Amino acid sequence: MKMECRFVYLGKSYKVNVDRQGHLYLVSIENNKPLTVELLGSTPNCFSFTTDGKMITTYITQEDGKTYVFVDGKSFVFELEKAKSTQRTVSTQIVSPMPGTLVKLLVAQGDKVEAGQTLAIVEAMKMENELKASVDGVVKRVNFAEGAQVDTLQPIVELEDGN
Repeated sequence: MKMECRFVYLGKSYKVNVDRQGHLYLVSIENNKPLTVELLGSTPNCFSFTTDGKMITTYITQEDGKTYVFVDGKSFVFELEKAKSTQRTVSTQIVSPMPGTLVKLLVAQGDKVEAGQTLAIVEAMKMENELKASVDGVVKRVNFAEGAQVDTLQPIVELEDGN
């Protein structure tokens, strides 16, 4: 699975590439040498991983279109780069933060949803993780049924931005 996105940090735009290879992720910023990242565990707002032999725990929260990341006593604020005005819609994927079982699916294709609305619940490591809409929109696609096994960062529900 490959993913590319652009983030704004301190007023400068950066291209980030993530390439999943088995249980490892190769993460590169602006085509620099990729870091090998192994995800150890996660909850909706906390990710623990290793890179270069060092274990790192990050805490992440989102508010008003910004992502706040806290790691090793430092904080960082990121924004997704704004879409160009020629782009019609933005597709948003609702993903599982870790491998688990889709125990509850609360939406169907075509449903209108609001930002913050719970769309699905994934059980992993005896914990239930509520997967919420990040934007107002319409359910474009549902990729799994209740009871299905899902993997980390696998799109469970895809939305079309309602803006």
